Amino acid sequence: MDENLISISDLARILGITRQAVLKQLTGQIKAGEIETRTEGKKYLIEYSTLPQDIKDRIDQARKEVSQKAQELGTKPKKDRNFEKE
Repeated sequence: MDENLISISDLARILGITRQAVLKQLTGQIKAGEIETRTEGKKYLIEYSTLPQDIKDRIDQARKEVSQKAQELGTKPKKDRNFEKE
């Protein structure tokens, strides 16, 4: 999938709301052409660059948090398995 597209489901998960709530919030802007969308099969995709700035900020924050968590998991010392067996 294109990096510049985000699905309604992914957007809902990031924002912590339902898919229906996302569509309800953005329907007016989608119909007015302010937010560009397309479909791929059954997926409804939104052009990231056309989203309102507050939503973009929340997506960017979620991406940073995931990246930081991945780094923390990679740098934590591994458990001493022999210690646990004793």
